[in-house]
Amino acid sequence: MTQCVPEQGDTLIFLHVPKTAGTTLNRIIETQYNPLQIYSIPGGLGSHWSMKKLRRASPKRLRKLQVVKGHMEYGFHRYLPQRATYMTILREPVDRIVSSYYYAMSYRHHPLHRIVQSKSLVEFCELAPWVHNLQTKLIGGIPVAEINPRPAVLAAQRGEFVPWHEFAGRHCEQQTLDAAGEHLKNRFSLVGLTEHFNDTLALMQITYGWKISRFLRFRQSSKRPGSLVVPDEVIAQITEMNKFDVELYRQGEKMFQSSLAQHKDQVSDILARMAAAPEPGRLSATFQECSAWGRFAVSLVRSAL
Repeated sequence: MTQCVPEQGDTLIFLHVPKTAGTTLNRIIETQYNPLQIYSIPGGLGSHWSMKKLRRASPKRLRKLQVVKGHMEYGFHRYLPQRATYMTILREPVDRIVSSYYYAMSYRHHPLHRIVQSKSLVEFCELAPWVHNLQTKLIGGIPVAEINPRPAVLAAQRGEFVPWHEFAGRHCEQQTLDAAGEHLKNRFSLVGLTEHFNDTLALMQITYGWKISRFLRFRQSSKRPGSLVVPDEVIAQITEMNKFDVELYRQGEKMFQSSLAQHKDQVSDILARMAAAPEPGRLSATFQECSAWGRFAVSLVRSAL
């Protein structure tokens, strides 16, 4: 499967699907571009305000943007007066749902952190229906505000299980999957995979001219057991609930493997250089982490101005 080829000067739109190693990638992006020319859309309640602000920005400001990134749906290229190219990272759907569950358990600012402490994985899936097929919904262009409307989040925070047919948010349909597949093929210059993150970074260096040696990983789900075994019946249930994401992941995987095959030798060379780079000491790692969050803060504050 072919992908669109970015042109010099294209604004890069990183569509960040939650729990796909996107936070780590965001920190890398901020080392590759001027943070003053990055528009960052945060997660949570601030995302709606940030997206509205971006839509109202002047053409003069929009033309200066090298990167737009964050938890958003496909379609923001329509607000830019210049050309734009998309990229994203997909994750195996069952693993993404499991990661979302343990992230909600471990991250105290997550909207469901308190209530999910007493819920099983299956109960989490029933409690937060918006997490299902989220990759297809976002890439298919369903607005974030329609995926998990505030009344649905508030009901989940109260521990209320809303029947599937009564869920106020937009459900995923076959036409959503069809649109997502077309978007990946025609508008995304790179589709990476969480399970092959280093290979994905190598392809990004080839595609966008980035320079990366070693990197730090951010915001991993600390409560997730390292040897977690999910029962087969739970896997089957989550797979059925995420059947559109399963198919989209299959399409994205084919695109990813095609890109790897096309750049096989370059990818091997880049991976070898990354593996040979020295491990940072504790002081150096702390400095890199502080620097990464600092650059993010600069881009976030600049985005809010």
